[in-house]
Amino acid sequence: MTTPSFSASHERYRGFLVKDVRYIQPLALYSIELVHTKSGASIIHLQNEDIENVFSISLQTLPASSNGVAHILEHTVLCGSKKYPVKDPFFSMIRRSLHTFMNAFTGMDFTCYPASSENVTDFYNLLDVYLDAVFYPNLTKESFLQEGHRLEFAEAQNPATPLLYKGVVFNEMKGAMSSMESRFWQHLFSALFPDLTYQFNSGGDPAAIPLLTHEELIDFHQQFYSPANAIFYFYGNIDTKKHLDFLEEKLLKDAEKVSLKTPILQQPRFSEPITIQRPYPAKKGASDVIGIGFLTTGTHDLQTIMALTLLESILMDTDASPLKKAFLDFGIQTVDAYFETEISEVPFVLLCKGCEGKTADQICEHLFSTLRAIAKERIPQEKIQEALHSLEFSRKEISGDHYPYGLHLFMRTVLPKQHGVNLPEALEIDALFSKLKNQTKNPEFLPLLIHKYFLDNPHFVKLTLTPDELLLKEEEEQEQATLRTIKEHLTSKQTAAIVEGATALVRYQAKLENQSLDCLPKIGLSDVRPEAKHLRLDKKATWHNPIFTNQIVYIDACIALPRIPAEELPYLPFFADFFSEIGTKKRSFEQNLSFINAHFGGIDAYFSLNVQASDPEKAAPLLVIRGKALYKNSATLCAFLQEMLDEIDFSDEKRLAHLLAKEQVEIKSQMVSHAMHYAKSRARSGLSPSSYLHDLLYGFRYFQTVEKLGKNPQKSAQFLSKLFSKWKTSFFQKKIDWVITADEEHYAHLAQENFFGLLERPQEDANPFSMDDVPFSSQESEGWTVPSPVAFTALSMPALHYQDPSCAGLLAGAELMQNLILHKEIREKGGAYGSGADFDPVRGDITFRAYRDPHLFSTVSIFHQAVEEISRGRFTKQDLDDAILGVIQDLDQPISPGSEGLTAYLRQSKGITKTVYQTLRDRLLALTKTDIEAALTQIMGNRSSTLVSFASEAFLAKENQQTKTPLPIKKT
Repeated sequence: MTTPSFSASHERYRGFLVKDVRYIQPLALYSIELVHTKSGASIIHLQNEDIENVFSISLQTLPASSNGVAHILEHTVLCGSKKYPVKDPFFSMIRRSLHTFMNAFTGMDFTCYPASSENVTDFYNLLDVYLDAVFYPNLTKESFLQEGHRLEFAEAQNPATPLLYKGVVFNEMKGAMSSMESRFWQHLFSALFPDLTYQFNSGGDPAAIPLLTHEELIDFHQQFYSPANAIFYFYGNIDTKKHLDFLEEKLLKDAEKVSLKTPILQQPRFSEPITIQRPYPAKKGASDVIGIGFLTTGTHDLQTIMALTLLESILMDTDASPLKKAFLDFGIQTVDAYFETEISEVPFVLLCKGCEGKTADQICEHLFSTLRAIAKERIPQEKIQEALHSLEFSRKEISGDHYPYGLHLFMRTVLPKQHGVNLPEALEIDALFSKLKNQTKNPEFLPLLIHKYFLDNPHFVKLTLTPDELLLKEEEEQEQATLRTIKEHLTSKQTAAIVEGATALVRYQAKLENQSLDCLPKIGLSDVRPEAKHLRLDKKATWHNPIFTNQIVYIDACIALPRIPAEELPYLPFFADFFSEIGTKKRSFEQNLSFINAHFGGIDAYFSLNVQASDPEKAAPLLVIRGKALYKNSATLCAFLQEMLDEIDFSDEKRLAHLLAKEQVEIKSQMVSHAMHYAKSRARSGLSPSSYLHDLLYGFRYFQTVEKLGKNPQKSAQFLSKLFSKWKTSFFQKKIDWVITADEEHYAHLAQENFFGLLERPQEDANPFSMDDVPFSSQESEGWTVPSPVAFTALSMPALHYQDPSCAGLLAGAELMQNLILHKEIREKGGAYGSGADFDPVRGDITFRAYRDPHLFSTVSIFHQAVEEISRGRFTKQDLDDAILGVIQDLDQPISPGSEGLTAYLRQSKGITKTVYQTLRDRLLALTKTDIEAALTQIMGNRSSTLVSFASEAFLAKENQQTKTPLPIKKT
């Protein structure tokens, strides 16, 4: 490993003082902590060999109301700054860089601005733009009105039309607060922390957002956005001094230390618990949701937090865990436990769904009686060892498929540091873990925790959410009544100001539309490496990806599906979902779950459609069964996988019925949060057999299958038990491709042991799956009702396939449509939270989307406008280069070590060979304007497009009145 720039504390470099330097062996990195003496800024660098360098600028931000000031400020600072006074430098940089991650987050008491890149020049380009945006934003009134909220007439220049609220964050939060989960957490935290900032909705309550003024936004920035209140976090292989030089030159040399009023974020404890009941928007027939939240200890108390994490794992990890099992036996369909460790004090929360006939008092009493019994009887050492193993595995695994690994470490270290935790203590958790192992040898240790933080802790909240199908309508009526009252009391001067404000915003947006972006730094196509990233996959006795995995082996069994009758296809997802949740001939499901917990990091199964890159009409679906374990448990993993394949037992109908009922409760409660996914999948389903199958397995048709089976889970369980028992024989006699991801040394050890018998299984290639059995049919355009006042809309149409020479042109064309038209028209002007054009070259379709959108048919017209304008070449050479960079970003996204081997295998199985992948990259880098026009022309005027939208019935009915082709409205 590269030697760090600093070796000891108290070293000085320019204006920086080194506070601590140490090597963190389990993470294979150096932790370097500094302070800038002049400004008071804190700097952290976790230096290692990772080429994916990460930075994050983090500030403690403490809202004093639910007006969304922190969230709206997060949006608005990224709308132009002193050095970069252009429209949306954030979104502009998204398409002018090779970033592997770019975003901004508003937490309950922090706001952070992270980004990452594998290119050093690009990394500092991004950091430069972020620094200027965060500390020197323009915060114009127009950007506040666009991103936050504004009053506007339905016809902007006609005061006789109704008055409306508009704004990106306003619409985002209307969509967010339509979900049960968002309501639950807001109500719970408001009750649990009545004296702290956590009582407020940091994202913004739609009823309170319109109360925020532009002046208050500026004041909030002045109060919290200073280097003295910031932690500058870095991760990766760039030298620390280079980071410090950059910070000094770009920001800190001119910064002055400011006096910060650091609040004590400690909640005075209750003398008795609180019971509250609130409604949530839901369809008729939804059940109560009951939560119990305890306030435990401060975030600074890492040892206790680790002990409570261990206790939570023992009590709640699986359906066989003692507390969770007690709840399930009590008749609760699903119950989950949560710790929130990103705030000053740590709540422990139980969330119960499917609570028919139960009250919060009954559930609470059952909780306490169960905990009393567990504390009295003591927790068996084998259960403690299972949980200790889970903790050890989670500490070792290098995750990061959705976020860079460096960002995971940011969440684990910097956020606790903002509440007084020493950085070394947050990183060196081996010492905490060793102490915990010793503590658990005392049989009184865990019972004492149960008593202190639960049985004898009066600071808890019992929350009942009751379904109310009229709630959104009532809230919408209240909003309209408020707007009517405002309009009735408007003076002529105020009316004119609203009209002029709308005009001024349009002028502002138009002025910036043709503004040069030359002031922004950028990466050019010449900076893109011409060679495609190649994931190594060696064909030995098995497939092998040789990579450092931090002592974890990943074993994937990839099994080609046999032929399955059309009427059985809808039940495939349940076979995979339930695979690791049931027992074997040797073990009950409880014993099996405990065994998995004690020895592995997880056992999972899913289906990969494996659509062929050469022809979207062809697919060779695979069942993928994945196991992962510490190297020391690899022999046990091999034996267990064989046992599951040979002896999995689907005869426990009671267990299958519970899993079905649980899935129904979960999927119904997440209807709104999954609405965008359902809209896209449904809209695509009529375009090809593979897209139909995808919807059947993972989309809205899957939701409908769950609903059908859930009406009579006992009868459905009998049916599935027989079906799965039949499938088991035909599935697991098929040829298995084993994919092993581990370093060379451990793979050699497995090979020496003949893979502990994995390769000795019978293997048949007969009776392959046929796409002819997929009941493919066209899909009509339609609207589906969900409790949401804003829409989730998808428009899909046939496109090109992977190896079509014009495929590269359409990939870049989709980026151009988003960059130049969709974002501008749908988000900036229309107020939707997001939009995009998703071209899937493997399945051969393109899907336009808009989510949390206050419009429907005007948005659809923008989708078509985007195709027309780009097909006519209305873009520049720089626009094209930016679009190509965007595609390259997607192609070059880093993959976590554990996923590399399977990803390489699946690419190969789809026919995306190294040559095919490189050909696509070559075509991308050689694209011309003519190529884009030709690609877009091929999908112009497509008559077989399908429109699907999910929104409230009132919203869909209102939109239908504005079009000549209304959507049929259907109820979910």
